[in-house]
Amino acid sequence: TNAKSDTDKALANYYLAVMGYYKALTAPKCSSTQLDGLKQAQKILEDYAFDNDGKLTQVFAQDFQGQALWAVGDCLSGKEQWQTYQKAMSMFIACASTEDQGDEHRKVIALGYYHIGKLANAVAKTDEVTDNPTVSEKEVRELLREARRHLGDLERRAAQSRLDRMDYGLRAMVEWGLVEWRLGAGDE
Repeated sequence: TNAKSDTDKALANYYLAVMGYYKALTAPKCSSTQLDGLKQAQKILEDYAFDNDGKLTQVFAQDFQGQALWAVGDCLSGKEQWQTYQKAMSMFIACASTEDQGDEHRKVIALGYYHIGKLANAVAKTDEVTDNPTVSEKEVRELLREARRHLGDLERRAAQSRLDRMDYGLRAMVEWGLVEWRLGAGDE
């Protein structure tokens, strides 16, 4: 690389990992090419996030890590799948928990909330609203409940940080509504 500073080199590695993530998504779903690409991108993003703690790009790296883990989880089954989804959820929770230090931080906070809800709804298969939203699978309900716990903070943070005026903030609220709808129709 022609980067002159360590910061430039680290940022180049971050962008390389992000592009690796997008490249992996172009491979056939769940193929070895896609899974290898996603795992490689996730590892580079993890290293970047660890080495750049406290920087805004570190938080965006965590979001991309979560997305890569989510895509890998979609290709797994059983206990391994749920552990991978939980790890992805923890990356999104970390993003949503970021301290508000201005507009750019609010973007990643809103993005974290959005991905919390989007992952829970994707796992619960709530892309479409139906007459029967009941979710009976234990693991799915646990993931929805965890999403609900964290999305509950969205109302407070939206009022303080004006997340409700941001694209991903509004999208997060829609996802939160779907999570509540899905859980409200259950046996709880």
